[in-house]
Amino acid sequence: MAKYGVYGAAITRWDVNSGEIALFPDLIGENAIDAMTIYHESIIFTTSKHDNGLPSVNDAPKYICKMTSDGKIVQQKEIDKSPGSLCVNGERGIISMGGELCVLNPETHCTNSATYTYIPAS
Repeated sequence: MAKYGVYGAAITRWDVNSGEIALFPDLIGENAIDAMTIYHESIIFTTSKHDNGLPSVNDAPKYICKMTSDGKIVQQKEIDKSPGSLCVNGERGIISMGGELCVLNPETHCTNSATYTYIPAS
């Protein structure tokens, strides 16, 4: 897991009924998690090397990923624009990428290169 002032990412799962805490460290190398949302029994999240109090690394790989509740990455796709906010409601989602809003299909986003449609920001 990343220390303060270095890149890295982890997701923690807390079972409020049992008190069990599970840590899933270093999910995507040294990238930081930018946004995350729940979709059915999965977590969808984006990564990059922006913010977190460190200088941005604009040419670093950026990803959108789907993770199971036990910490297994089941889908991972490199994206070409900087990710921002992410929301999934029902069978579609919205993601901010490179200053534009994009429609996201949460079922196939990591396996089909044409799964998001750019909607130009006004």
